[in-house]
Amino acid sequence: MRRFLIALVALATAGCPDSTSGSKAGPPATCTKRGEQCKLADGVLGVCNDVACPAGKDPPCLGCVSQH
Repeated sequence: MRRFLIALVALATAGCPDSTSGSKAGPPATCTKRGEQCKLADGVLGVCNDVACPAGKDPPCLGCVSQH
């Protein structure tokens, strides 16, 4: 019976993702798509939106801006 319980616990936890694996790193700091979530420099969540392009770069230019 003890072996059965140990096997049951092992099987039950085998499918659990490791929380330290980094599989859910959060939103990116650089924008690739308008409207997606991003992370501002201070760590606050923002949203990717159109921003003024730097000299020599053609639009569209995306940047992470505050949601509020």
